[in-house]
Amino acid sequence: MKKIKILVFVSAGAVLLSAALCGCGRVQIDGEKKEEYVSQGQLYSVEEAYENGLINSEDLRDIAYYYHSARNKIYDEGYVPNPKNPEFLDEETEKQIKITYLIDVMEMPELELDYIDLDDYYGTYRGNIAVGIGDHYFGYDILIEPEYEIGGITFYEFSTAAICIWVKNIS
Repeated sequence: MKKIKILVFVSAGAVLLSAALCGCGRVQIDGEKKEEYVSQGQLYSVEEAYENGLINSEDLRDIAYYYHSARNKIYDEGYVPNPKNPEFLDEETEKQIKITYLIDVMEMPELELDYIDLDDYYGTYRGNIAVGIGDHYFGYDILIEPEYEIGGITFYEFSTAAICIWVKNIS
């Protein structure tokens, strides 16, 4: 009976200690409590998204158009893409994409969102969002391909890290 009381006491102490350390949804870093992030989606490369049927070749063509337009390049003169809908991302969606990047790509959820940039927004396709995303935490040596083809669509001066497709988790 005495062993059971000690076990219950130790277990209760462990639960209380872990609750105190967790801070009820916050993590403590350098003495400052910060929001604990939870990923609300997944990031895919454009190629992965295409291969998994998250985007199709028409979507790829629109993404290529907006990708090149953001770089002041003409892509397929005369082509008229579908308009971006929405035209701009709202703050909450941007935040969720950045959180996914911190957790799933960088695997460092304790870092600040302020150092993650959504460089470009290339449109939303069946709820899947095409963005350019990067961070100020690390220096990257990026390989730029003069021409890169995905699903029969050619991207010029392209890096496979230049565009990600964010897919919101289905709740």
